[in-house]
Amino acid sequence: MSAFRVFVDGLYQGEVKATSTCNRNGYQYYLTNLKPGRSYDINIRSYSGQPKVDPTSDTVYCISESDLSNTVPVMCPAPPKSPHIRLDGMHVSGIDVTWEMPQQFGDAAVSGYQMLKDGKVYGSIMPPDVHSLRIKEISLGDRIELQILALTDHPVGRGDDHEQDGQMRTDETGQVEVYLGDRYAACTPGPKLIVHYTGLVEPPGKVWCEHITGHSAMIVWSNDQEPRPHFVPADNYQVTWWPSDQGDNEVNSQQIKAGHTDEDYLNTFILTAKSDHLSIQTASPPHPPTNLGVISTTCHSIQVSWDCPVERGVEIIGVRVDAVAVQSRDRHKHSCTEVVPSATSAIVENLSEKTEYLVTVSAITDEYFDQLPPGHELKTTRILPKDRMPKEDVWLPSTSVIAMTSGTDAPSDVKVKRTTVNSVTLSWKSAVVYGSNRLQGTVVRWAEGRFRMHFHEENGMANHRSITADSNHMTIEDLQPGMLYKFVVEAVVSVKTTLEANSSDPMSEKQNRRTTHVMSRPVLVRTRAPCEPPQPLVTGYTTNTIQLFWEKPLLYSVIGRDINDNPKYLKLSLEGYRLMINEKPHMRLSPSAQSCTLIKCKPGKTYKIVLIAMTCTEEVKRERKKRMKGTMNSSATLDESFTTVGTNKTWETVADDFENDESPSAPLEVTIPRLHDGFLSQINATYLMPVPNMNAPKDHKDSGDIQLDWALQGVTDVVRQFELAWKCQRTGETQKKVFDPGMRNTVIPVTQKKCIYDVFMESDYNEDVAKPFVQKVQVLIPGPPDAPEIWTKSVDDNEFVIEWGQPRCYGVKIRGYQVYLGGKKVGNQLSSHHRKAVVPCKPKRQYRVNLVALSADNRFQDSEMSNTLLINTGTKLVWSSVAQPAERELKLPAGEKSCVIHQCYPGTNHFLRLYGMGVGDQILDKSRQITVQTCAPPDSPNVTVRACNFKYIAIQWEKPAHFGDAIITGYKIYINGVVEALLGPDQFTFTFTHGQWCREYVFQVQALTTSEKLYSKPSEPLVVVWPGVQPPVIRRMPSVSANTVKISWDHPTTTEDIRIASSDLVDIFFFVSVRVIIYSVIYLFIHFVLMMFRLLNILSNHEVGSLKQNEDEQTLAKAAETLSEVEDKLDDCLQSLEYYTGHLLAHVGWSCPQSNPDLHITGYKVLVDGKQYGTTLHNGVKSVRVKLGLEVPSHRISMVSVCDHPHTTSVQSNVVELMTEPFLPFSFYTFFAQDKTRKAKGMSYYDTLNVERKQLRHPVNQGLLKRQVPPPSCSVLDVFEGEYRQLFPPSGPRAPTAILFWSKQHQYSTKTLAWFVRFAKQQSSQYEFMAVACEQREITAAVRQELLKVITNNGWREDNCIRHVISQAFTESVIQSPGDEEKRGHDCYRYLNGRPINNISDLKDSVRDRDLMVDSMEFNRRNAVYIDLSVSLNQSIDRKQAVTSSDVTQLFGVLGVPTLVIVHPQDYIAWKGRYSAFDYGMFEHFMRYVFAQTMNKVLPQPDPWDSNIDIESIDGVKKQRYNEKDMLIHRPVSNHGTLKTSFVGAPTMIHVNGTSGAAVRPQSGKVFYKSKKDSQGKITVNIRPYSATLDSPYTQKLRHRSPPRRSKSGRKMNKSAYY
Repeated sequence: MSAFRVFVDGLYQGEVKATSTCNRNGYQYYLTNLKPGRSYDINIRSYSGQPKVDPTSDTVYCISESDLSNTVPVMCPAPPKSPHIRLDGMHVSGIDVTWEMPQQFGDAAVSGYQMLKDGKVYGSIMPPDVHSLRIKEISLGDRIELQILALTDHPVGRGDDHEQDGQMRTDETGQVEVYLGDRYAACTPGPKLIVHYTGLVEPPGKVWCEHITGHSAMIVWSNDQEPRPHFVPADNYQVTWWPSDQGDNEVNSQQIKAGHTDEDYLNTFILTAKSDHLSIQTASPPHPPTNLGVISTTCHSIQVSWDCPVERGVEIIGVRVDAVAVQSRDRHKHSCTEVVPSATSAIVENLSEKTEYLVTVSAITDEYFDQLPPGHELKTTRILPKDRMPKEDVWLPSTSVIAMTSGTDAPSDVKVKRTTVNSVTLSWKSAVVYGSNRLQGTVVRWAEGRFRMHFHEENGMANHRSITADSNHMTIEDLQPGMLYKFVVEAVVSVKTTLEANSSDPMSEKQNRRTTHVMSRPVLVRTRAPCEPPQPLVTGYTTNTIQLFWEKPLLYSVIGRDINDNPKYLKLSLEGYRLMINEKPHMRLSPSAQSCTLIKCKPGKTYKIVLIAMTCTEEVKRERKKRMKGTMNSSATLDESFTTVGTNKTWETVADDFENDESPSAPLEVTIPRLHDGFLSQINATYLMPVPNMNAPKDHKDSGDIQLDWALQGVTDVVRQFELAWKCQRTGETQKKVFDPGMRNTVIPVTQKKCIYDVFMESDYNEDVAKPFVQKVQVLIPGPPDAPEIWTKSVDDNEFVIEWGQPRCYGVKIRGYQVYLGGKKVGNQLSSHHRKAVVPCKPKRQYRVNLVALSADNRFQDSEMSNTLLINTGTKLVWSSVAQPAERELKLPAGEKSCVIHQCYPGTNHFLRLYGMGVGDQILDKSRQITVQTCAPPDSPNVTVRACNFKYIAIQWEKPAHFGDAIITGYKIYINGVVEALLGPDQFTFTFTHGQWCREYVFQVQALTTSEKLYSKPSEPLVVVWPGVQPPVIRRMPSVSANTVKISWDHPTTTEDIRIASSDLVDIFFFVSVRVIIYSVIYLFIHFVLMMFRLLNILSNHEVGSLKQNEDEQTLAKAAETLSEVEDKLDDCLQSLEYYTGHLLAHVGWSCPQSNPDLHITGYKVLVDGKQYGTTLHNGVKSVRVKLGLEVPSHRISMVSVCDHPHTTSVQSNVVELMTEPFLPFSFYTFFAQDKTRKAKGMSYYDTLNVERKQLRHPVNQGLLKRQVPPPSCSVLDVFEGEYRQLFPPSGPRAPTAILFWSKQHQYSTKTLAWFVRFAKQQSSQYEFMAVACEQREITAAVRQELLKVITNNGWREDNCIRHVISQAFTESVIQSPGDEEKRGHDCYRYLNGRPINNISDLKDSVRDRDLMVDSMEFNRRNAVYIDLSVSLNQSIDRKQAVTSSDVTQLFGVLGVPTLVIVHPQDYIAWKGRYSAFDYGMFEHFMRYVFAQTMNKVLPQPDPWDSNIDIESIDGVKKQRYNEKDMLIHRPVSNHGTLKTSFVGAPTMIHVNGTSGAAVRPQSGKVFYKSKKDSQGKITVNIRPYSATLDSPYTQKLRHRSPPRRSKSGRKMNKSAYY
């Protein structure tokens, strides 16, 4: 490197030689003559080579240069250039100006600014970081000039001229410059800003905050100040705010242009006027609820309480209570409820029993929804999701607590501590209750079981015993031996049903609880049935062995007696023996073993021997053989000190000792002789058979001898003599004998057979030797076997079976058995292993049976005859019943153990007795009479309201009567036709808590039994209205301004005794089930029907003759007009009912969450009554409508899901059961003349009404009759007796008698009969009752039996209060000539059905008779009674007396069913008609009213036909002519003043009990599907104008009976239906 060159702005400036010193210290170069304030770029190049060439050198290096180095900009310092001033704003405080940072030159940085006002220094020097200034001390209207001077402390700021501060000079351009001394002499001011201080903006007068939230605040100000000079109104406003801890952060809302600047400048600014600062504090999240705790719990709900959260500027709009299961596997994982902000407690329902829940109470604020991002679902709905818990948020402050629902742990760990022959001792862990449940007691139930029973089988527990709640063990006694029992331990728990505040009244607390039973798992236990204890005998012993012998025990036992006091036997099976020595198990022996030798015994030691016989019952033996797959080898010896020898070499080991019954013998102590000289070394006793002696006398009896052998140890001289003693255990006689010391055996004579002898051998010693223990030996003296015990196993027509057990043998084997009949041998000899014999027989015989055990030893005789069995092979069963008192019999095959009697009447007591028959039907024996009640469905429960408030509706009922074995196992609760709950048999109350305000709920209860076929009918519908307020309809009204909305609403409708305290604007959604609509329409329909009856009755009393008596002309016109309106309403009801009835349309919805994400659901199948309905639905369908028929009482709907795997479906879902009865076509009356091809259940009242309008000329409902006509004299067929009996005695009925004509084909007729029977039970002491079954078929025995079953199955048979007959009758009628009429007077038939018909003219005249109740079609149908078709009408009828078969309906003039007839005790028909009742309460009131009206007593109020018809308007002037007897009016008996029915649209209310109001047609979602105008207001004539006169069409129709007219609906109407 030779040199470096410097370039300035790319031009060569100079060069620096390269030296070694500079290479170490660096190079420097000075630039001069640079201009101030100008920027220069400096670069360096390096050079190498030889600048000069040495001519003498051989080598020359050329000069080369490098690239330019990096650029270094340099600038000479200069004073900064003063910036331009811009106007930022003008306001009352002054002028705000601003400027930007000026350009700086080199190191001469800006050190400050100086403001010049009107050419003078204004204020002090400002720091360099200040770029704005407020000019004060000016007045409105002034004109000022402003400049800014940029200052620097660099030396260049001094300049060359030095002048004093404040002096000015003129620069080159002629401008005046201000100098601040020599320090800033070179600094010049910037351009001038001329400002006119006027046109300021008027500031807001007052600023305040009206609404503040957590994220927003509403700032409000006033601008109503008076205008001032130099001020202009504001065009816009700008709100500036900043957090208190970050004051530099300003947020401007907007900025606009304003032209208030000097024209010399182009800058624009906004004239502003600031208000005073307003300090606000945004809202904070509310404090979470405090003091959260659990008040009470039930099995499925938790009630929590808290202190209200404290608001901190944000309003709490609600409180949310969530309960999440701690264990997520629970199917009721989450449940929630929301309450008003002021609430301090809430109830969370639909929880699982005995489950821990995390209960969280959260305060809901609007801020939570406002902060959500746009488009969020919750931001629009502003409703928290119900299916999950909301996420944690500061605007949802919450508090949590862990709570556990009430529940009960069933008794567990049930163990058998001890079993005996007739007792079982159990122990268990007591039940544990949680929450509000209370353990009240413990019940142990047991019943006879059977082997191989499954634990899920539901068997009735026949016996039970109650103990205290804290008991954990119990001994059950009085059980049968060897019987298998099933035991269940139940905890009796009191469960809380409602979470209302606890009352101090103990009765209130009791009513809010129900008792339930929680069962443990069943335990099967068999009682012990041991055999008799065995008796081991010591037949001999040595110094190291013991010889034992025993007899086989009897293997049967008597366990009780049957109903005929005969012993009951239990057969046992010997499974083996177990030998215990010194209380330790030694060995097992086979069942055939009878002897055993113990070896390796220790001399001088005493052994305690116990022999245990192990047996089991025959049933256990059979079960064991089924379980065992093979036999097991014999067990090894348990004690090494002993070894088994003798007869027990091979035997089978008992597999299950715990199933065996053990029978231990009495302890037998055996002492082995010590080792000592003269002591016995062995002794042995054996029995010797007697030797036959031909010379012995006949009376000599030789029983044999006992051979006794013994031996001594060592030296025998020490023995002086032997003393021998023997004793017979039977007689207790003891004998002794002394022997010489040299004898080693002897013979002892035997005097008794079949007994045991005890032999004692004692030695007498010469020396003083301690005598050893005298050990006895025993000998069994054999003899003939005992007589066996036999019993009957079964008896059949051709054979009978007997059984027995092996008798006691006494050491003699049995070779077989012989059966004897009547003392003679029968059949071949049976082997010794037989325990059962099948004996052929003939029917109707009596056999005497015995059995003999045959001895296998010829020296011993056979056993004696066994006990005698008398067996009858002919049996007769005789029975009778309350329904059929005549005894009937059935001959049974011989040996038959059971019998089924068919065609019994349900729910009836039957009396049975069994007879043993011999030859010639001779009665050999008879059993005691037993009474059996057949099963029948229980009575329907009578449901009443227990409580009704805002929180729940409680219903109650009493336990209905049940019949036979149809025990009530529970109750099924229907609400609006859908199954709501299943209750236990001990629960008689139900609380419904999921209702909605002002909704109608129809409750029905059905009693359940052990068989589904024997379920009771559902109870009468109980309609209850949930108390509350119906939300009003909100309407928009014209508003007064553009930013307001005005709404209005009517006064809300409330239920009874409800007053509105305050109103809030909320959204309420509700719907009405179809069943409630049906009940409401039916109720409204009955309202109109009875109103029509009332008007028809009034019109029928105004005949032409009555009009001549100057009655009010407007009365009939108004009645006819009202009748037309009522009929239009009735048509609407009928059309509405046709839409809802005749089928069942179910709207089914479902959800199907899947726990397995890999499983793909492809569709769903709807199952109706277990069968698929329609095709498979795809997976996107979540609801479907199912149309079902009404052929069955109920339908069960369920679903299964289908996945993509073939032939794979899910388990069946929950089952929803729907009743079909409410959807049947409504018809409360049916004429006999209606179409017979259709069943009455399919007929609607619309068909009946058409028949009544077109074919009848008089009202069917006559009511109280004016003429006293006696009832017909006839005999009717009794349903139960099957005999004809007089309808009434000759003297007439003893009391007022009600006759109900009904038919089993008509649904409402059977319902009326049920009410009729119920009323008869209550009033049987005052009135008499008769039910006439109307049959159009020929009466046969089968028809009568069918009627009998219908009456009995439904519980309508009450012999002590009601009589059931069939309409078929026999009468003695007199066919009169016209001249005989005056002689006989009026009869019943003539008054009810017209006078006797002799010719065609009479028939035509009879049609005009106002009392004729049967039209011409009915006469033609019944002409078999009065018109003989085989005789011409022109011929005279000459029959005077004839016995004629007729029908009671014809005699009484009954046209249809149901029809009620009241017969007065004075023997005349007093009342006849029909009535449509909604429930039993209405029917009961109607019956009481009719009986009081008939007997001329004080009438109970209200009138049952009262339908808000104003009698004063109808009757006008002469209302005294009409008394209460002539008025047929309907009114239900109810505790509520108003029945309110919620429809899909506006509510429809039916006012009863005289309350004001009318049936109002819904505004939307019409119940009546008829497109025509409806009359407005009440359906009464008192508010209608008098629009009919004598010349009106209505009156003309009344007078002249004009041709048929058309109703408003367009249908042709026959006036004969009204007049």
